[in-house]
Amino acid sequence: MTRGNASTRRRCSTWASLSPSSTGPHDCYAFQDIDCLSEDDRNFYYCADQPRHLGSSVSRFNYTVFAQHIGCSCLMTEWQVRKVNGWSNRYYGWGAEDDDMYRRIRAEGMELWRFELLKRSVRNYKKDGLSSLEFTVVKIEKKPLYTKYHVDV
Repeated sequence: MTRGNASTRRRCSTWASLSPSSTGPHDCYAFQDIDCLSEDDRNFYYCADQPRHLGSSVSRFNYTVFAQHIGCSCLMTEWQVRKVNGWSNRYYGWGAEDDDMYRRIRAEGMELWRFELLKRSVRNYKKDGLSSLEFTVVKIEKKPLYTKYHVDV
């Protein structure tokens, strides 16, 4: 990137998702805003039938979900990126390119997928997790490089 603005960032995003790669084809691309990194390392970075929005509940927005917002982190397949013709090259400065991508996704008949449970996570985290987990360890296999646990949950 030669300039630190939204247009340059999204041009690089479009190029990266469509450029040939020495590591082979990729089935999922993560478009991540550097100023909006994940607060939780348990996010599922995999693509689905619809574009996925991982940044729907963010601390700097007081965990408010904006229906037409796709910023922070978005996961798309190459097919999805091609279907919407990538990110716009017309936005200079900061902002609007995410709103434009949301409109492209909707115009092509796709839905933006989000974790619905995230809306309630702040309310439920003290009751949901280690304190409510029920499991039984069925078998433990110790290997030279790892240990494999068979667990019924």
